[in-house]
Amino acid sequence: MRARSPLIVIICWVATILALPPWAASAGASERELVKVMQAAETALGDGRAAEAERMYREISAQHSGYAEARAGLARALAAQGRVNEALVILLEVGQGLVHAGEHESGRDYLSEAVAVAPKAAAAHAALGHALLLTRDNAAALEHLRRAQALGEQSPAIYLLLGAALWENKQLEQSEATYREVLRLTGRSVPALQALGSLLLWEGRFDEAVPFIREALEHVPNSAQTRMDLARALDGAEKLPEAIAAYRELLRVAPDQYKAHYNLALLFRRQGDMEQAQREMAAFQEAHAAAQERTYREQTEKAQREYGWELIRAGQPEEAARQFRSLGDNTETLSGLASALSAGGDHAGAAEALERAVLHSPERRDLRLRLAREQLASEAGR
Repeated sequence: MRARSPLIVIICWVATILALPPWAASAGASERELVKVMQAAETALGDGRAAEAERMYREISAQHSGYAEARAGLARALAAQGRVNEALVILLEVGQGLVHAGEHESGRDYLSEAVAVAPKAAAAHAALGHALLLTRDNAAALEHLRRAQALGEQSPAIYLLLGAALWENKQLEQSEATYREVLRLTGRSVPALQALGSLLLWEGRFDEAVPFIREALEHVPNSAQTRMDLARALDGAEKLPEAIAAYRELLRVAPDQYKAHYNLALLFRRQGDMEQAQREMAAFQEAHAAAQERTYREQTEKAQREYGWELIRAGQPEEAARQFRSLGDNTETLSGLASALSAGGDHAGAAEALERAVLHSPERRDLRLRLAREQLASEAGR
């Protein structure tokens, strides 16, 4: 019986998160000017004019707070001038901000830059280790987290991350010992209780897992995952009435957890209550069918979009544009259509598609910047 991934219980040791605020207006002159200044700053940095690049990146950052690439450019300009500590702070801020916003791969890349800029900075290795865990590069994550500890990072959070990395690398005894050390260091914090309980559950040590999960649940009674862990542990420990009650509570907190109906059906069958078992199985089948239908629709559209991208990569932008136009009018489809039109030289059409995409997702900074670039390209071609 598998429990949730240890990544669920990871917490961050840095409180400051880079904000990524939405832009207030549609792409226009300000965005086109931003693209030009960014290009000029990149050229200056490439030509060795780091101080000039720093000035331009600072101007962009002041006008567009939270623009990750401008902040990272500023860090590179500072590093080129030997101002390593300043560069490190910015790269950590940008990288961790993106990680916490769900942009794990982009955040990881900036944090890799942080390690390259300051290879003896414990915070950089710890942050990169966290990002690598989230992108499933588990061996590299373990290496960087251990390096962070060796460089002096001894916070409870680093132990939680290290425990997760050891678990993912199948070093289970060391993972358990690490989680128990976190319990000692934190005075039995909820993340440590959840992590250790989940690990014991994953190993099939159900009776041992129950008290840790129960203790965590006292502090987070609305946590669906913790309630699921408790129900599974009680089920595995052959405490059937308690397991049934735990699944009932889970469904009260999270009615969409349709697997609980299936597990309840099995429990009632083991108790010989076939009528209840049939009711729960019927509820499971209904909910499962609805979930499958949603997943099928989502996966079908995703596959169709991916075919459009393959056509672009194969040098068939007109075919790609037809493919994207055959799909729904949503952000990702319009983004693909814009790329196809741009690849075919129709920058005005690409800009029009991106304008529609921005209407769907006004918070998407990447779309706004692409729109500005396509508008500039369209104007240059007139």
